[in-house]
Amino acid sequence: EKKQSVKDIKESKKDFHNAILHVWGYFKKEASETEKQGLFEILEEYMKGENSQEAVIQYLNALLRKYPNQYLEESTFLTGEQNKTIA
Repeated sequence: EKKQSVKDIKESKKDFHNAILHVWGYFKKEASETEKQGLFEILEEYMKGENSQEAVIQYLNALLRKYPNQYLEESTFLTGEQNKTIA
């Protein structure tokens, strides 16, 4: 199998980053400034390689519990393919 090049990793990080910004759009009217800062901090750490995708997704799942959103609850991006429930 082809090894991921640094460029591929950077690209996939960018894709993940863009996907998170898209998801954030569903929360931005309701979430507090503190919650926004928290998310963008974790996302920035992830982009620098200091945090994981998992950490970012867990943060969004916490927001989703606080601010339910049917579209996001049905999205496998946050819930993972295997189980349809939010961890």
